[in-house]
Amino acid sequence: MGAAAVTTTASTPGATVPSAPVAAVALRIAVGEARRIATGPLVLAGAGLYCAMVTVASGQGPGSGYDGLLTGPTFFIGVFTYFAAHLAASRPRRDGCQDEHTSMPAPAVARTAGLCLAAFGPALLSVALMGLISAWYAAGRLDLPVWPSAGELAAGPLTVVGGALLGVLVARWLPFPTAPVLVMVAVVATTLALNEGWSGRYALLSPYATFSVFVPDGSWGGHTAGSPAWHAVYLAALCGMAAAGAVLRDARRPAVPFVAGVASFLVAVVAGAAQLP
Repeated sequence: MGAAAVTTTASTPGATVPSAPVAAVALRIAVGEARRIATGPLVLAGAGLYCAMVTVASGQGPGSGYDGLLTGPTFFIGVFTYFAAHLAASRPRRDGCQDEHTSMPAPAVARTAGLCLAAFGPALLSVALMGLISAWYAAGRLDLPVWPSAGELAAGPLTVVGGALLGVLVARWLPFPTAPVLVMVAVVATTLALNEGWSGRYALLSPYATFSVFVPDGSWGGHTAGSPAWHAVYLAALCGMAAAGAVLRDARRPAVPFVAGVASFLVAVVAGAAQLP
């Protein structure tokens, strides 16, 4: 897929001219879609809710503020990004021009790869917001007993990437209107089952994981058991699986995304076991 170039038919009968490589087309698509998704109403609504939630949580105490900073990107930006990415990936089908898109130079595979890369747009937005909120805390808004580790900080943006990739995956493989809602319901149900309240043994296997012990009054209750670093690796592997699955749908060389997906799955198995308490 990567360096392959696609040719288009010129106006002269029998003549062809080379178009841009698939990777270059995918990158151009990624830049435009990343900006469109990250600045769209869904993701901005999620970002606004995240900021509002952090404002409330940080006023309740260090425990709530700590948890809000880290889990807000998943709960708000990630979920809204999932639906925004699905809308972007299913746009040709909804507009009734699927045939036109599939006949374009470097068509479906480049668009799918570009949409996968576009996942980093809303993820960067979540990183920026987390940085601003952390600076706000440090400036006196909230006196945290400890600062989050790199693994804890990475989890939120990784789930935003994962949400976007899952949206693209669903759009490519489940082309019917209720699919995104049904998949999200399944994700939420699985997350609730794995968390078993707030301190389930297998909570880190879900995308929504908290790293601080829940205390009703919002005070600091310490860290939960498990490895945040391995959890970040686990989330990155899930992202790899979703991206590989999305690209596999249109790949001209299916062995490449298939092997990448299997490799990501194996990493997820190892990291998923290593992260557990």
